[in-house]
This record gives sequence, structure tokens and C-alpha cells, in this order.
Amino acid sequence: MPDPNSPEFPDWVANQSFNLTDITGTSDIFNLPVIDQFIQWTGRSLIIFGLNIGLTAMMTVVLLLLTKPEKRRTPVFALNLSGLILEFLRNVLSAILYDGPTRHIGVYFLGATTTITTAEISPVYIYTVITMFWYILIISSLIVQVRVVFGAEAKARLYLTLGFALLGLTTVAFVLTQEADIFKFTLEANGGADSWYDWVSITGRILWAVVIGLCSAVFVGKLIYLIHRRQKMGFKGFGPLQVILIMGSQCLIVPRIHLTLLSLIYSCLRDCRFLLRH
Repeated sequence: MPDPNSPEFPDWVANQSFNLTDITGTSDIFNLPVIDQFIQWTGRSLIIFGLNIGLTAMMTVVLLLLTKPEKRRTPVFALNLSGLILEFLRNVLSAILYDGPTRHIGVYFLGATTTITTAEISPVYIYTVITMFWYILIISSLIVQVRVVFGAEAKARLYLTLGFALLGLTTVAFVLTQEADIFKFTLEANGGADSWYDWVSITGRILWAVVIGLCSAVFVGKLIYLIHRRQKMGFKGFGPLQVILIMGSQCLIVPRIHLTLLSLIYSCLRDCRFLLRH
């Protein structure tokens, strides 16, 4: 221990180590920064879950209020609405788990999982089952939306549907296998997954990113082509297609603020041009 009057003493206090005994009787060494980081990560996750709960609830209400009655009977509407509801439930269950006994220091660091009752761990089972259906809905929705934008080109729509369907089925197979193993080892309470879990999980995540990226790229690319054709036909205004293009590019392909800033700059320039004309 350094001298209490030295400048190094506060850092030593904030970073000091201590011993704890885990469920196997082994003495493990921990320090305060590890505990601080655990609490910080838990708090950040709860903030994200709370934000997602509010956003999905708001989007569900907006979708129900603003969608025309004839559009509510379409597959895209049903898939998107179901996906929002399942995403809302997933975040509620995640918040319950992150604020419950499964995130205690004794359970998380020392393996004292036997202190968790069946009722306390039940949100994991519900979350896992909902997640399986959620993945299926998201991939189905992306494929259906790609079909919609290629409604006037039957051959391209057929090839894209078959290609994305095959890739989507492969992705769903890996994801469902991963979620089934999570369900199994949580139910058995053995504290570990099967030996093949890691590579299945990584492969499923890669395929998931590829499916979303390709579907989004095709969707945005088609919008760019439609806007270009409309401009050649004389439609020069800034309309819904441009808004969807900006949102699709930002949220689906490039999740950054640059395109939002560009859209704001474009809107300002357009308004200035309108004022100068009048």
C-alpha cells in the first residue's frame, strides 16, 4: 500500500484487488474496475432496452394510425407489425433479465446459478422462443419488400426471391440452431453450451449481416434507379422516394449521421431557392 499522503494513493484505492470464492470453492482475484465495468455495461444495456421499448411502441402506434385500410391487408404490413410487437417484447424481457437476479455479481462472476429459481429464469425461455420467430419475420419482411420494389419486373423479382429465400433459409437454420442450444443449456442449468455453439453462432451472425446488407443494397439501389428515371421524365421535386432513400441508406446500409446532415443541407438549399424565386 502506498503512502496515504502520496498522489498515487487514490488510484490505489480505486483499483485495489480482493479475493472471492466461486461456486467450486476456488478463490478468484478481482478488482474494483471489473465490478465498475460490469455495472456500467448493465446500465448502458438497460438504457438501450428502454429506448427500443419506446421506439417500437411509438412505431407500432404510428403504423396502425397512418396506414390506409386497404394497405393493412398486405403481407408487408402484417410482417412489419408482427416484427415490431415481437421486438417490443424482446426488449421488455431483456430489461427484466438485466434488472433481475441473473445479473447479480454472485451469479455473473462466481457461477452461483443455483440461487436462481425457475420463475426468475423463465424470461430467458420466452425471449428465446420469441427471438426465433423474430428472425423469421425480419428476413421474410426484407424479401417481401424486395419483391414489392421489383413488382414491374417479373424475371428479376423471381430470381431475387429465389436467391434471397435460399440465403434466408440458411440463415434461419443457423440462428434457430443457436437459439435452440441456448434454450437447452439454460433449461439444463449446466452453465455451458455445446462445443459447436461458437462456430454456429458466428456463422449465423455473418449470414444475418449478409442477408440484411444485400436486401438493403438491392432495395436502395432500386430506389436510386426509380428516382433517376423520374428525373428523366421531368419530376425534379423532393418527394417521398427521396426521403425513403435517405432513411434506407442511413438506417440499413450506412448507420451514420452523414446522410442525415446531407438531407438537411439539401432541404435548406431547396428552401432558399424557393424563397429567392418568390
